[in-house]
Amino acid sequence: GLPPTPPSPGRPARPPLSSLGTMDLRGHTDERLELGEVTPGVLAHRGSLASTMVSSNSNSEANLMLYDEDDDGGDDVVEEMGELEELGDFFSDRALQELTGSEDLASVTYLEVKINAQDITARDLGARLPNLGELKLNNSILPSVRDLGTTFSRLTVLWLSRCGLCELDGVSSFPCLKELYIAFNEVSDLSACMGCEALEVLDLEANSVADVEQVSWLAGCPNLTALTLEGNPVCSSKGYRSRVLEALEGLSTLDDMDRSDPYDDE
Repeated sequence: GLPPTPPSPGRPARPPLSSLGTMDLRGHTDERLELGEVTPGVLAHRGSLASTMVSSNSNSEANLMLYDEDDDGGDDVVEEMGELEELGDFFSDRALQELTGSEDLASVTYLEVKINAQDITARDLGARLPNLGELKLNNSILPSVRDLGTTFSRLTVLWLSRCGLCELDGVSSFPCLKELYIAFNEVSDLSACMGCEALEVLDLEANSVADVEQVSWLAGCPNLTALTLEGNPVCSSKGYRSRVLEALEGLSTLDDMDRSDPYDDE
């Protein structure tokens, strides 16, 4: 499975997922939630304690499943958490209140879910969670960033690793986005990043970027300081590192190495 996402600069690591049957989610040592009482809403609202998987069956019913992450990062289904009556109702206010565990959706700042964008519409999610700052959709089915719509006005951190992502069109519609983690996808064209003025961290590990010329589009991200391209075909090109650093003068870290670190890329 995907290794745990490393903490970004300045952000402490999130706690690993663990045994939900004994985890104290309420902060009281004498008041633990049993597995049957854990709702996806509490977990999504409180932080990276668990994730939910949203999919559909032939009857167009949305199934909500609770996952427990094992030591190697894989996800095991722990318990089916119930069904929503209509697939299209998943992102209604009522359904989101259940998912986040909060009656006040404007108070939700972090959400971790897995979705199949081919079955479930996510384009209005930003409007229903207007103050969402961090969204984690790792291991979802999401061919394009456009599938997330254009309403995430305060989103600062977005995880889309292993989502079958092929294009970044639409990413510039997130005006506050500072960190984008899209490792292990099929992205080859970086032109959509042009104009992402707030972007500081971009993780493109193990994608399909093959031409150093693609990196020139990132010059339109004036605040970009950390870039990961390791595992892309472009990394095998002659002079790769020096050419990337020349194109992006503001970059301080490339592939987890400081700009000033000695490196032979001939």
